[in-house]
Formats: sequence, structure tokens, C-alpha cells
Amino acid sequence: MIFWLLCGVAILTISLFSIIRYKWINLIIATTLFAIYFNVFSMPSLAFFIFMIGIILLVIELYIPNFGAAGLIGAISTIAALHLLLNDVTVLLTTIIYCVLVMILVLLIGFKLGFTMSLSPQFILTTSLNHQSSAKPQKDYQDLLGQVGVVIEDLRPVGKILLNDSEEIIEALSQIGMMKSGTHVVVNKVVGSKIYVKQFERVGE
Repeated sequence: MIFWLLCGVAILTISLFSIIRYKWINLIIATTLFAIYFNVFSMPSLAFFIFMIGIILLVIELYIPNFGAAGLIGAISTIAALHLLLNDVTVLLTTIIYCVLVMILVLLIGFKLGFTMSLSPQFILTTSLNHQSSAKPQKDYQDLLGQVGVVIEDLRPVGKILLNDSEEIIEALSQIGMMKSGTHVVVNKVVGSKIYVKQFERVGE
């Protein structure tokens, strides 16, 4: 019954939000729902085994970016598993569409409620800055170390800050989670074109 599959997808998607502290609970619930969908409790299922491998690879891709390899293999595995179970291309496509719609709906509701996603900073930063690194030569940002600025676009964990000294607006990555606009920060680490900041504590505060 597709209901159990969609519920599992929803629970798994919810676990991406930072508000969910014990994500392993969501993973256990989602796995149980997937097992019900694949009827694992009645008979062993190769399709379920392949499906879970795919899910694990997709999760790995989100938290430990691997140039898309894990994500691609994971997506292929999940689709192959569903095909083994359903054995009908039309039903397979319909099922995939429903799953994608559920994921989008859950994400939209979460963002509407103000939740943020707790993905790997490397994954988010790579996605956000990829166009920048490919469009122009690498610039040395080491001279920015120690400079103080203010957040002008929420760091989630990637956003924009305005440097006090040069009045330059740059893209930066928070090392301590989300930072609201208006927060004073200091550049404390530079790796290539990636600029890491932390909250700036003023003397006397």
C-alpha cells in the first residue's frame, strides 16, 4: 500500500530539519514504514534490501558529499527496488511522482514554519558557491582573517556578511549553525574561497 511508503518518505524528509534532535528515531520509524510497504514482515524481500541501500546512499550524499556518486547510485537503487516490487512502469512513475510531491510538500511546510535544514555545511557551501568558483579564478582571502563584519543575509549556514573595514559584501559560512541578520561576526578561518565566520564577542559584553 503506497500510504506506508509516502509516510516513510515524509518522516525521512522531516529528519532533514535541524529542529529534529534525535534523527535516528525518524530513521527507525521510516525504515519500519518502508518494511511494511515492502511486506518484509511476511516474507524476505530483496527489493526492500536494495531500497534501503539506496536510501542510505542518498543520506550519505547529503551529509558527506561525494561528487554525486553516492546520490546517483542511491537514486538508481531506490528506483530499481520499486521496479522489482511493482513490475509496472506506469505504476512506478506514478509512485515516484507521489514521493517527490510529498517531499516537496513537507519541505515547503517546514520552511513556511521557519525551520532550517541541518545538511552538511560542505554540501550546502559547495552547491551555493560552485558557480562562483567556476566563473572566475580563485582569489586569496587570507587577508580577511580577523576582520569583523555584520550578517546582512541569514547564515543557514551560508549567507552574506558586510565587512566593516572594506565595506565589501561576501558570502560566508557559519561554524556554529544559523546566524540571524544583524549578528556581528569575525572571520576566523579561510580555506580556498570558503570563508568561515563565528559570532564576534565585543569587549565588555
